[in-house]
Amino acid sequence: MNTPHLNQRNLNRLATLMRHAQNGAWAFAVYNTAPIREEVTAALRRMLNPLPVHIFTLSAQKPNPMDYLAALPPDAERSVAVFYNLEDCKGKTWPYLEMQRENLAALPLSLIFWIPTGLRKEAIRSAPNFWSQCSGVFDFTIESPQIIGEIRGSWAGQPVRIDKKEDWDRQMRLYSGLLREYKAENASAGALADLRGKLA
Repeated sequence: MNTPHLNQRNLNRLATLMRHAQNGAWAFAVYNTAPIREEVTAALRRMLNPLPVHIFTLSAQKPNPMDYLAALPPDAERSVAVFYNLEDCKGKTWPYLEMQRENLAALPLSLIFWIPTGLRKEAIRSAPNFWSQCSGVFDFTIESPQIIGEIRGSWAGQPVRIDKKEDWDRQMRLYSGLLREYKAENASAGALADLRGKLA
């Protein structure tokens, strides 16, 4: 997919950090529309290959990142872990990150936490020590409403296709995120119904 709207400089910087940091590196990636997360993560996977990239979707029922990382093989090689949906955790993830930052720093992992633009202040306020130890904040927000509309329309118009569990997880994240954004902007009933149908 052609992605000229991506912040290529930040993408290259994030890829360099993830590729070369041995452990104790984590980054926050800031976004304002759900498709950008998918585009950046897909680009990172290509750029970091053959380094493994693990994708995890946090939730209010399971907000502790360590629970997800514990499922990785204990002898796993160095890899990258990407965490989505911090905004769905109702603030429950921040205490875990604040308390477990030393444990996370000791893992042979580089971590990326996706946060929407409006969550930066909450992150700084709720987990100040974890935030201050991060290796960088990479902004992938799109300023142009026209480009945001085009990106959303392009991704929302894609047909549902599930060949493996990874596809299911990705499309659930994508369509749930788009539905949240469309609701916030009072999108047409047709657009909302289409996304609800895809989620169903």
